[in-house]
Amino acid sequence: MNDKDMPILGEKLIAAFKADVEDFFPENINFQLNIEKDGFNPPRCKGVGCKTRIMLPTIYYEKEVDTYEEMALMIVVLGHEAAHFLNRHNEHNDESSLESQSIEMWADYYGVILALVAITFGQNIQFITDSLKVESSMKFRIQSFASAFSMLANSYFANSHPNYPSAGTRVSTCIAGVLSFFEKIFTFQALQRGDIKEAINSQNPKVIVERAFCIQQWIYENKYLMKLCKEPSTDQLSSEQVKLIAKIHREIQSKQKPLFESMNAIPAQWLRRSFDIPEEERQVMAKERLATLEKTLESLGLDSSALDEYRNKRPSA
Repeated sequence: MNDKDMPILGEKLIAAFKADVEDFFPENINFQLNIEKDGFNPPRCKGVGCKTRIMLPTIYYEKEVDTYEEMALMIVVLGHEAAHFLNRHNEHNDESSLESQSIEMWADYYGVILALVAITFGQNIQFITDSLKVESSMKFRIQSFASAFSMLANSYFANSHPNYPSAGTRVSTCIAGVLSFFEKIFTFQALQRGDIKEAINSQNPKVIVERAFCIQQWIYENKYLMKLCKEPSTDQLSSEQVKLIAKIHREIQSKQKPLFESMNAIPAQWLRRSFDIPEEERQVMAKERLATLEKTLESLGLDSSALDEYRNKRPSA
């Protein structure tokens, strides 16, 4: 049996993810994503400072990864824990369940973006993807992530502790991460080809909205996710949680620089985040984006009533 016929174990995928994320940084930074085995305990990010590390159950290392869905599932979990690692979340002492929930939702959102960046640009993960010989269409891969979210809702996200959002809320946050990643990738790819006209067109609000609807249609072909999104416990990030996320990260970053600040240019387009924008300025930007979205939905003949909650909360001019 040659190497290509050997089963792909989780251990190999974990090592590939670790190597690719470390490659997102210049060599002179000597960044290390510390990952350790942790027996039968669930995945978690533990420790502070130089002792921060991702802890994974032994079964993750021993599991065979036979499909793209299984790979997506593990990469999303790794992305979530790496989000805690990169954002230095363990440096913060949560003072309420709302703070804990907000941090978890940010890790879900940022972690999915990190997972998609790693799968798209990580050479080691791409090698594993090639060995799986899976369909290369965007629809297939997005629906594989949808299947992964469905599995997470029944396992990793199925936690009733008050410090964690509901499974439905976490899935909707992950989907928001998918949309955020794809809002930029088409512009990046067009610029890589030197197609300036297409790069500009890809940022047309109408194009962004139509593309987002298409992606969500593919995702919600998963019947379980469609059912989950209709549950009363499934909420989007509230404006208060958004403010709280910014506040928490400002506090963390006031003590030491975030780990992602020194990232290489390509992954940084998605993963470098600044929380220094004053609240008043952030609200003005949010108001402008909401107005653009309302106008775009109207031009497409689509109902914008779902934005009522945000209309009522946006600041007056």
